[in-house]
Amino acid sequence: MINFAKLYITKGLQKWIALHEVMAPKMLAVGIQFRFAIANPAEDTLFLLIEMNGDIEEMLNASNNPQAIEMRESAGVKVDTQEMISAIDSSVFWEKKVPNKSAKILGTLDVVGEFNIEDTTKYLNLSESDKLIWSGYSSEENKLYFLTETKSEAKKDYEVMSEIKAVYFP
Repeated sequence: MINFAKLYITKGLQKWIALHEVMAPKMLAVGIQFRFAIANPAEDTLFLLIEMNGDIEEMLNASNNPQAIEMRESAGVKVDTQEMISAIDSSVFWEKKVPNKSAKILGTLDVVGEFNIEDTTKYLNLSESDKLIWSGYSSEENKLYFLTETKSEAKKDYEVMSEIKAVYFP
């Protein structure tokens, strides 16, 4: 199962990355793997793509035990703000070499009818100067979520969830 989530932080992306590097082996052992973390310009909101393939009880115990909560809070994670945005059925990383200084948009678009994740670029109608980084589709919500490096100013038919400053691929 892949989940797209949002989390508020107080100490920026680098502090969260340091926390992730410490906790990742324990999380992997119970079936939790972060596929990316992306931060808004203020670095007070993270959007996360989380793959979970373990036993639900073990995953909850690993991430919600007092020691894990204390570590997360010390790193600036507002633990009570974590929310799942959507379950993701299919997901593609189109590009992982992304400069953190470029303008990026996290967006969503309602999908009508049949959808194939491989057709994301056509569906979004991006300009040639825009670079698709990631897309994920939720059949439950009929929504396409995506991250794009954008250079064009053209009005698009999608909803901007957030401007993005930095991208981290563990």
